[in-house]
Amino acid sequence: MRIIAAMSLLAILFSAAGPSLAQPAPAPGPNAAESDQDNPPVPAESKRRACRQDGTAQGLHGPDLQDYAAVCVMEARLGCLKQAVAQHVRGPGRKEFITKCMGS
Repeated sequence: MRIIAAMSLLAILFSAAGPSLAQPAPAPGPNAAESDQDNPPVPAESKRRACRQDGTAQGLHGPDLQDYAAVCVMEARLGCLKQAVAQHVRGPGRKEFITKCMGS
């Protein structure tokens, strides 16, 4: 039952995200190390990396690791959204709130 609920949540969140998820990440250039220092990773990417490390530590790999990381990130985002709702953060400030929350 939890799997069905998690997959439903993922479907809703991915459909709301739109085509921005379908765009591939740009290939790193010759000075990738320098650009990483100038532009810190987006909070969702940091959270995804942390979730993947947690899944790897649990012995997951392949599709199981991908599923674990996706659910982990979406659960973190949902937690941040719940905080925003509880604090009555609305409008453009909600996106900023969630971005900051995902980074912490």
